[in-house]
Amino acid sequence: MNLFSQDFAAATAPLQLALAIFIGLCLGSFYTALASRILYFCYGPGRKAPRRWRTILTRPSFCFACERPIRGVELWPILGYLTTRGRCAGCGEKIGPLTLAGELWLAAYIPVALWSGASWPLAIFSALFLGHLYTALAVDWSFLQLDHENALFLVLWAAAASFEASGRNGALFLDRVWLGLGAAAVFGALFLISLLRRQGLGFGDVILVGILGLFLEFWPLFFVIQAAALLSLLHLAYIARDWRAPAPLGAYLALATLIGAPFFAALRRLYPDLN
Repeated sequence: MNLFSQDFAAATAPLQLALAIFIGLCLGSFYTALASRILYFCYGPGRKAPRRWRTILTRPSFCFACERPIRGVELWPILGYLTTRGRCAGCGEKIGPLTLAGELWLAAYIPVALWSGASWPLAIFSALFLGHLYTALAVDWSFLQLDHENALFLVLWAAAASFEASGRNGALFLDRVWLGLGAAAVFGALFLISLLRRQGLGFGDVILVGILGLFLEFWPLFFVIQAAALLSLLHLAYIARDWRAPAPLGAYLALATLIGAPFFAALRRLYPDLN
């Protein structure tokens, strides 16, 4: 049997779908936990812990409110959240719906990416990028800054995904690099203007836009920037209620990319001329 025939692909489609959902759930669970750990150990009560990064990566799961260990079915993606009703079984602290959303979203993204025509490496590289982007969203929302260690992983997985999306063609990949550099240059100019006004963009926003330019094509990047700008204005009007207050633009850039990623993939399948 030709392993690359259409008949074989059709026969293995249910198995690949199940595998894609399973990998997405595992990655979603890992990155929601990683985001919480970085907030706790790098910016919160655990920042003075010895060997911090080793602790972040190796300490068994626990409640950040009461430090009760999390075991058994509570560790399972989605099922753990549902069985505890979104609360710690020990102290009753809310886990928050974003944990559930993060697990579900990557579980949905990978199948959509594969359906859109992405290869398995491209789907996985993109999911890893989106997982780190989820972490960037959490940090920027809470502290209005881009975590530098996390930014290195964003660059790594954005480059890997873009190289794969370019068909491993150096010239096409270089076009994406130039798009990222161009986007960073435009936002860099806006950043310098904001320094004179003493309000506006942060340098982390400049870096993040450049990384998104590397990961996305032009039209998705344009949509993400416009959506993030609109969300930032709504944030100032209805959440901060102060037009001079800082807005988490980086968080909204990350949010727009996370929400838009499966839709961008679907549009590429439905409208190939967009590529």
